[in-house]
Amino acid sequence: MAHTAKKLNVGTSCEQQVDLIKTEKLFEHNILTYDVLRIIFQYLSAKDLFKVASTCRSWRDAANNEATSRKAPEYVLKNFQVIDKENSEDAYSASLLGQDLRVKPSLGLICAKIQEINEWAPVGCYCDNLPSNCSSFILGGYDIVLDDSKIDNKCGMAVCTFIPDIPKLNLKVFHVDKHKFKGVNKMYIKTHAEVLLKQLLPSKHEKSKCIIMLTNEESNRFTKLMIKGLQERYKPGTLSLWGGVCVDLKLCNASKSSHTCSKTIRWTAITLSSPSLQSWSTVLLHSCRSEAQIEENLVTLRKNIKLQRHSLGLMFSCCVRKRWKEIEIAIFKKVFTKVPLIGIHGDGEYGLNTLSKKRESQLQHTHSTIFMILTYQ
Repeated sequence: MAHTAKKLNVGTSCEQQVDLIKTEKLFEHNILTYDVLRIIFQYLSAKDLFKVASTCRSWRDAANNEATSRKAPEYVLKNFQVIDKENSEDAYSASLLGQDLRVKPSLGLICAKIQEINEWAPVGCYCDNLPSNCSSFILGGYDIVLDDSKIDNKCGMAVCTFIPDIPKLNLKVFHVDKHKFKGVNKMYIKTHAEVLLKQLLPSKHEKSKCIIMLTNEESNRFTKLMIKGLQERYKPGTLSLWGGVCVDLKLCNASKSSHTCSKTIRWTAITLSSPSLQSWSTVLLHSCRSEAQIEENLVTLRKNIKLQRHSLGLMFSCCVRKRWKEIEIAIFKKVFTKVPLIGIHGDGEYGLNTLSKKRESQLQHTHSTIFMILTYQ
């Protein structure tokens, strides 16, 4: 700055030199320091953080550190604009979802309130502004859950949750579309199931694994093969399982090399493992319907686990249990006061009790509710 000042001061009057010095001092006082940048960047979306990071080195460092600090799962409730439907003034375009997120997501679950397949289609797609390596799933169900929020019963309502890219996260997605087994024999299907099972179960280097399994009604035969294989092979205490039968199931951005948007699939399994990630699942069976029984189940889970800095609760419940929805949610929030809860009601459930020391005889359930806790640093 001093060298520049000398060059500018050549041939100027004393009064002009004084004005120039004042200008330089004013400029110096208005430089945005790292601490100031961090405060400002707290209010930016993940996408805007990426943009400002290219301004200069100091901005890049502040933006990258701000992005790295955002590790909490993000969740939103939106009334999305729907094609060929009357939309309210506050309806939200699905294509904007990725622009407004505060985290860079690695996995997205969009739980939409519908009664039948393709009941409604959003304006734009949820994945329009998501990272190419983020797989997002649209789960259609009879009802949706976001903590104890009272959600309007109208077309376009959806609860979305996004899990950020946590340290050393090993996330894999496996799926079967409607054409996968067309015209093939049973032996091919069984062989394919065997290959998938080996990838779903924890490896020798993994202490535990989280499995999210989602299906539609058309995958019943293949799902039974997978569930039976898991039940026979999993080691108690090493696995958490959550999911169920959705009214509708779609996938976006399944591959880094090709763009997949709103693809209807029959079956998917998402596996998550990381040294910093722990997960547990528990099952409220059909017989577990009283407040005392529900609370006993969840309190037992709470007493035997240790929550870390960030946590997320997932709930998959049978549509028959909608009458107990408010009770189950209220008890969950009472036991896990600081854990956000996202959920959906469908047509069947997959789950197991991670705390059980014995291998469970059934992983596929009816008239039940499955809770899963994900927690990490």
